[in-house]
Amino acid sequence: MLRTWISIFCSLITVTVFATGKPVSLQARIVDRDTHQGLEFTSVSLRDSLNKNDYFVLTDENGQFQMKGITPGNYRLSISYLGYRKKEETIRLDKDIFLEIRLEPDQSTLDAVVVTASESKKMTASSRIDLKAMEHLQPSSFTDLLELLPGGMSKDPKLNQANLIKLREVGSSDSKYDISSLGTSFVVDGVPLATAAEMQYLSGNGSMAQMTAGKGVDMRTIPTDHIESVEIVRGVPSVEYGDLTSGLVQINRKKGKSPWEARFKADGFSKLIYLGKGFRIEDKALDINAGIDFLNAQQDPRDPYVNYKRLTASIRTGKLYNKDGYNLKWSTSLDYTGSFDNEKSDPEISISPDDYFKSNYNKTGLSNKLEWEMKDSRFFKSLMINGSVNYQVDRLEQRQFIQVNRASFIPEGDLTGEHDAIFLPGKYTADLLVDGKPLDIFLKAMGRFNLKTGNILNDIKLGSDWKFDKNYGDGQVYDPSRPPMQQIKSRPRAYKDIPAGQILSFFAEDAVGIPIGRHLLKALGGIRTQSLLGLEPEFKMSNRIYFDPRFNAQWVFPGFHIFGKKAELALNGAIGWHTKFPVLLQLYPDPLYYDYVQLNYYHTNPEYRRVNIMTYRNDRNNYGLTPARNKKWEVGLDFTVNQNRVNITYFRESLSSGFRPQTLWNQYTYKKYDYSGIDPGSLTGPPSLEYLPYKTDTILQTYGSTNNGTELLKEGIEYQFASRRIPALKTRITINGAWFKTTYRNSFPIAKQTSMVIQGKELHYIGIYASDEGYVKEQFNTNCLFDTYIPEIGFEFSTSVQCMWFTSNQQKQKPQIPFAYVDTDGKIYPYTETEMKDPELQWLNLSQNTYLLEDRVPLALQVNFKASKDFRNKIRLSVFVNNLLDYLPDYTSTNGALIRRYVNPYFGMEINFKL
Repeated sequence: MLRTWISIFCSLITVTVFATGKPVSLQARIVDRDTHQGLEFTSVSLRDSLNKNDYFVLTDENGQFQMKGITPGNYRLSISYLGYRKKEETIRLDKDIFLEIRLEPDQSTLDAVVVTASESKKMTASSRIDLKAMEHLQPSSFTDLLELLPGGMSKDPKLNQANLIKLREVGSSDSKYDISSLGTSFVVDGVPLATAAEMQYLSGNGSMAQMTAGKGVDMRTIPTDHIESVEIVRGVPSVEYGDLTSGLVQINRKKGKSPWEARFKADGFSKLIYLGKGFRIEDKALDINAGIDFLNAQQDPRDPYVNYKRLTASIRTGKLYNKDGYNLKWSTSLDYTGSFDNEKSDPEISISPDDYFKSNYNKTGLSNKLEWEMKDSRFFKSLMINGSVNYQVDRLEQRQFIQVNRASFIPEGDLTGEHDAIFLPGKYTADLLVDGKPLDIFLKAMGRFNLKTGNILNDIKLGSDWKFDKNYGDGQVYDPSRPPMQQIKSRPRAYKDIPAGQILSFFAEDAVGIPIGRHLLKALGGIRTQSLLGLEPEFKMSNRIYFDPRFNAQWVFPGFHIFGKKAELALNGAIGWHTKFPVLLQLYPDPLYYDYVQLNYYHTNPEYRRVNIMTYRNDRNNYGLTPARNKKWEVGLDFTVNQNRVNITYFRESLSSGFRPQTLWNQYTYKKYDYSGIDPGSLTGPPSLEYLPYKTDTILQTYGSTNNGTELLKEGIEYQFASRRIPALKTRITINGAWFKTTYRNSFPIAKQTSMVIQGKELHYIGIYASDEGYVKEQFNTNCLFDTYIPEIGFEFSTSVQCMWFTSNQQKQKPQIPFAYVDTDGKIYPYTETEMKDPELQWLNLSQNTYLLEDRVPLALQVNFKASKDFRNKIRLSVFVNNLLDYLPDYTSTNGALIRRYVNPYFGMEINFKL
């Protein structure tokens, strides 16, 4: 009996001591069972058996969480994430512990194979494309991946021109709406791809389609073989990312151990080869990944004079230092990208067989990233420092034979005022070099903090980043006496003389999860401030700070059943503002020179010839230029029942300050010398101007600048249905598509100069019109993908039926009657009924050209096929055929013309080795 009482007493003492022991902590990382990808915003709850202690937390973007101050004891751990099986287990906490918990997708292993883009479970619309989907698609460049997005369709590659991204819109080829591609940010391993200092262009050249200055990232330069996964955020991204308006493309490249990989692809347009390998040194916790690829493309295999080549190479390392109180991760990468455009004249059809165009893009980049993660911390969680330096050597080379059709002249140097020019020879060869050397530097620091208020955990981000862009090239270099064009309005200017662009940003963001009964409210809110540094005081943006507030929310309903089948439902909503600064070429455009002939005396004796001109220089800087601003909002639904998932998102975007060229005018005065004062017989040299009679003439002339006149309004519905894989057929059905309505218009008045000549007199009036263009485009498409995966024999194939139900383009009526005009005195006058009857001013009324058209293109359907076969997981053979079948009925256009449509099949194959 005594022993029994002693045992009971000792047990009570033990329980009491244990119950009042030192608080402990639980730290864990929640990952996908198959991909080991961290699951952000996973809800984790901890509850003891007496329901006295209840703890709740959400994981961060890496799937990690930490609970502090836990009373020792037995607890029920519950982990849930939309689309994954709920995990519950009992654990005993009597000391600090760390766990890695793997959640199982709410589907079978066979069902986990996804060969298309999957909609993210985050609080905003985004698509994730993983390695398996890219392998099945068999892409040549990043452009091919856009087919997988809602609203996307397969297209034959066009590698002889710049490939620009257009998100959530019908699309326009008009360069006045390049803010769509310029405002899309590409981020590779946390480092944004910079384009602000790119200035390679050729005025009046037929190869302008290959230029990307002021247009954004050329997706041809991004290979897919180095990529592990891609997330394309179409909605409202985190405030961590800025200097964008349209969307965010996050690219994560391959990391960790992997076998030797070799890929060989050939199709009707290109040939591609890739070699890569991932190494792991276990005792040093060091990862090394390396890869190299080469693409050689010809738009038409029968034409060897137009081609595009790309070479990329990358070596990346990652090192983990595992210490008692923290983990330190250091990663670095060294990258090279080279792209080469070549066009050479066909000697059988060209005036000169020596004509050519070459564009070489060579970029070398070095980046470093340091991450310091605390293992045991109540408030401070992690610190990340990221930096990169990228240097490009860009060369545009052009040789062109020019035949002068009349006596032409060229100014000497960049003189202004009255001076003599020189005559051009009858024919010559002009060599032009455009030398660009952009340098961009990126620095970023971000800290993460946990702050618990009651049962709510705040995951806080605080950070700052700085971008530096400068071009150290020599610009356009050519012989002034042999210009690349007969009439040239620019002068050679060194890019290195243009000031650098610097953007400094700060951001703060808070992510919270609030349990409301069995419901869960997730919210993400933050603000980003941005400023363009180093501007002269004349600029409106000088010393200005721009604020981008953004907010995302998701309401997760408790699980329920429909006809005995498990169902999940979540509602999403987001709103945010986004800012994009102009690039250097828009801030500091080339000055424009106007040369007016005062005397053009052409004598049979070259020594007696003289051309005298008056030159004016126009500095086209628009000091009132402001950033482009876009307001986005969206609502969405994510519904899953019996592993069949539906996503629907409605969105609206309003951008009213995009960059576009504007027309300005100026008044120019010059002399017109009278040739009658020259006696050819008495000349001993060029005629003197001293005693020549002349008249003074004043004219108006327009020139271009950049303003904020582009309006881009987007509205649409995106949808996707992904079925569970049908076990008997081993087939999944994915249906996605979108309805897009995009309004393109100009919000600034337009100046147009008349070109009428009346009784030998050229009119120089300028009409000012409310606007010059505007159109509304719509499209509605549906893609249905049937993909079958048979793991027993390593075979997969898919059939995609892509249907564009309709596209339409409605031209808005253009205001053809000016509301004002500019006279030759340079003053603005109202345009009234009186001016409409004036013999000269009446020609400013263009109302006779007024029209309102709507082109509607009916149904277009195509069928694509892809297949792959694995041989012992070492060799993979793949083929694809696009436009295998098609249905393109004829239709009648608005103007009554019969339109016949056709497409050609596009096919290719590739072989992959893994050793």
